[in-house]
Amino acid sequence: MTSLMNINIFKKNVFGSLKHIVLILFVIIAVIPIIWIILTSLKNTAEVVVWPPIFFPKHPSFAAYLKIWDYAPFGTFLKNSVIVSLVAGIFTIICSSMAAYGLARLNLRGTKFILSAFLISQMFPGASIIIPVAQMVVKMGLYNTLTGLILIYTAFLIPFSTWMLYGYFRTIPKELEEAAFIDGCSRRQSLIKVILPLSIPGLGATFIFCFLGAWNEYLFALVFANDYTVRTLPVGLGTLIGQFNTSWERLSAAAIIFSIPPLILFLLLERSLVSGLTAGAMKE
Repeated sequence: MTSLMNINIFKKNVFGSLKHIVLILFVIIAVIPIIWIILTSLKNTAEVVVWPPIFFPKHPSFAAYLKIWDYAPFGTFLKNSVIVSLVAGIFTIICSSMAAYGLARLNLRGTKFILSAFLISQMFPGASIIIPVAQMVVKMGLYNTLTGLILIYTAFLIPFSTWMLYGYFRTIPKELEEAAFIDGCSRRQSLIKVILPLSIPGLGATFIFCFLGAWNEYLFALVFANDYTVRTLPVGLGTLIGQFNTSWERLSAAAIIFSIPPLILFLLLERSLVSGLTAGAMKE
């Protein structure tokens, strides 16, 4: 009996060690490219193209981060991406929260069909509908405008955001909302005063999804924002890749700068993401 227990303990230890080794390997695989990009951004051109390649720069410098602003209107690209992503995320949250609340609380006919349609719409790639979208954008006079990009991103982000918030609203006890009705609140007031405050973690997670969806989008930004004054950062990064020569240290520096705003957003919303669903529901 003791030998069987020892064997089981040994198996658990072995499987536990193997699991940790596999997880460590996955972390290393995920982190090494990021470290490589950071170190490349600190190299000079000679260190980037040397063979065999070197991992650590011999003379680290932030010159690439300074030159990137003179190489192209990088500040304009960054400003456009921040504006488009923030505004599209806010519009999406406003529209999808109202739609999700109606689907979750009003017992409408065809709710399951609508939610299924929202999910099915995410299966179609953007390239498959780019022609009709382009025709609409041109006819509305929104070509080469940030407004056009904001409306396009909002339209594409609303279905999945509504689906996310619908599931979140459904987990909030109806008794809290019924108590608000007894106190004289209307549907709109209950949404604003009861549902949305309790849904801050869900709203934060959904906003991050919307922001990243707009921040990383490339195809529509490339097609509908050809002018340098309205280009976003993903398209702007492509200008750093030349036909005969590519400045990899500048491209790496631009990639690092590109990743900073989403990181800042996540740090700002981290508390709301990890807070409990009804963290403030029972407070007096």
